Amino acid sequence: MTTDANIENVEVIDMKDNQQQTLNLSADDVLNMTDDNNTLFVKGDADDNVNLTGLQKVENAGSMGEDGYVMYSDTGTSAAEAFVYISDDVVL
Repeated sequence: MTTDANIENVEVIDMKDNQQQTLNLSADDVLNMTDDNNTLFVKGDADDNVNLTGLQKVENAGSMGEDGYVMYSDTGTSAAEAFVYISDDVVL
């Protein structure tokens, strides 16, 4: 995703519209577009794709996990700076 300096405090990207879409997202994108929590939720359908750069799946998200989402972070752990929660339906 190419971010513009004017895009700030984004919390959710919603691609749920029954059309195939692809989102390219890096850890830097998340840090640049979100607020101080550096957390982004991506909603989508089974036809949608997300390509991640610099973000790894957090295997044991524990209490930081969200139902219906898979958690990714810039370190692959819950002790990270950038967090992305991607809907279970989206293809990676």
